[in-house]
Amino acid sequence: MNNTLGISFLLCALIVSINSHASNKSTYHSTYYSVEQDVDRFEVKLVPYVDLGFGLSVHVLPDADEGATSRLLKTGLGMQWFPFLSTQLGLWHWSGEGGRERNDDDSSSKQQASSDKQDPPTFEGLSASLEVVLQLPLQSQNSQLSYGPYYKYGRHCWSGVVSGLVQPWSKEGCSDIQSAGFTFPANNKRSAGLVLFLEYSQSTLENLSSRSVQIGAKLPL
Repeated sequence: MNNTLGISFLLCALIVSINSHASNKSTYHSTYYSVEQDVDRFEVKLVPYVDLGFGLSVHVLPDADEGATSRLLKTGLGMQWFPFLSTQLGLWHWSGEGGRERNDDDSSSKQQASSDKQDPPTFEGLSASLEVVLQLPLQSQNSQLSYGPYYKYGRHCWSGVVSGLVQPWSKEGCSDIQSAGFTFPANNKRSAGLVLFLEYSQSTLENLSSRSVQIGAKLPL
């Protein structure tokens, strides 16, 4: 009788041990995969890329009643070191809407009357920038480049002119530049590595406050 009870006790203990081991193994695998995903975010993944953006900018002087506007074209060459860290070189080009040529000689009198109205101020300039990009990477199986919200900080050296003011503004120098945006993958099977971005940037060009919004695309090389 005692032997039967002893065997039963040993069997029960063995079953409990097997169940406990299986549960611990499942927990271990779950923890392992979670840690593995976190490690992937810190894994070095060198991905060179180019980007191209188009946008609009507004430039305001502190003592001016109105701001100057311009179109923005930006091209960049960068390197993604980690899914959360990149560096980028950029070229910025601002262009204003200049006066249109008048080719109709018959309507010259009307055009001369309308020329009394001043054109709105415009900004034209060039800039070269170096930026560091910090990003909160989201998982993507179809893109080499990370996507998600990001923040940029850097320096750029610029030269610009604001025309259309009583006293034209023309200066050059170097300033800090900050940007924030969001990148998201393009739903295009032919260009799986392509990501799109929407970005807001701001900088102070000496005493000229400059803000811009642009949309564009990044493509790994």
